[in-house]
Amino acid sequence: MDKIKFAVLLPEVDNPSIPGGGHLFTVGFAKLLKEHAEVELVSYNLKEEGVWYLPEVEEKLENEGYVCIITWGPHVNFLLEKYYGKFPLVYLQQSMDWGIKLPIDVPVLCVSKYVMAMAQLEWPSNPQFYMPIVLPEECKNTDQQRDIDVLIVKRKLPEYITQTLRKELEKQCNVYYLDSFVTREELYSLFNRSKTYLYAFDPQRCEHTSSGWRMMEGGSLQALEAMLCGCTVFSDLRGGPIDFVQPWEHGYKLQTHSMQWDIHQILNAVHKFPQIGHAEHEQYIHEHYGIEAFQRRAESFISFISEYTEFIKTHPSDESVFKVKQPFSNAQKRKMKQNKLLVQIKRKLLGRS
Repeated sequence: MDKIKFAVLLPEVDNPSIPGGGHLFTVGFAKLLKEHAEVELVSYNLKEEGVWYLPEVEEKLENEGYVCIITWGPHVNFLLEKYYGKFPLVYLQQSMDWGIKLPIDVPVLCVSKYVMAMAQLEWPSNPQFYMPIVLPEECKNTDQQRDIDVLIVKRKLPEYITQTLRKELEKQCNVYYLDSFVTREELYSLFNRSKTYLYAFDPQRCEHTSSGWRMMEGGSLQALEAMLCGCTVFSDLRGGPIDFVQPWEHGYKLQTHSMQWDIHQILNAVHKFPQIGHAEHEQYIHEHYGIEAFQRRAESFISFISEYTEFIKTHPSDESVFKVKQPFSNAQKRKMKQNKLLVQIKRKLLGRS
């Protein structure tokens, strides 16, 4: 069997129009995977100097047997329609609810156990593999004096935290509110100065999703980095943070009961910092999300994908044998709702309750 080759497809590689944790994770993932296999980052929206451009290398990818990893949610259906069947595809799932029509033989590479659970609902018979966020070695607890009680980073947060809750907390403790861009190193420094870090995801209007809203993140890189740097993390627990934030043990659940309860929990965490058992949990995070853990997973992933891509060449998929109940499509849901409404109207016309 030839040594496996991967092409990681991104809208842009060096000059992303939408920079953020998702792009950062994908580029870092590709760089680390290069230690185990031949890997190329490929741009398909923008032609960049020194970067493979998908329209120019399609034939090369097909002829040389590359496995193509796709990840950008709004573009996945387009890429599937264009390239499914041309070369093997893997979906690197970092978020959910994009209305993706994923063929049964396309593996799903999940960045958190939360998105893995969501993948089970959407594509119950697709192969899955767990490949969580990898934290850099410079992200660590430096055991310094913490002069910030509460750290709030504006990006993606709901107004409840950035305005309402923040103003109340500022009356009772030292709050640091960051509303501008800083480097990763500067962010790690802030985490190491802070006792608590508040994170929740503000639902965003998104035309590409099936619901019209993007409700949560799959990985939540900053919350994980903050916890490894020694912060007590407060999170709404929608999405990735549920993997590593255990309320009242290794963090707290935010946006619960009332603002008064949120304030009570935050001040409690500030006054009792650090939480009992936090140091042990830091060690777990370091081991579970560190470079060494990635190396083990990468070897397993390459072994799996090598064997799987060979297997499906001669074995067609057959989901019917599992008798797995499929979730309703949005069209089916609309039809069911219409039928229910028609029954209600008919009952009223017949004088029945």
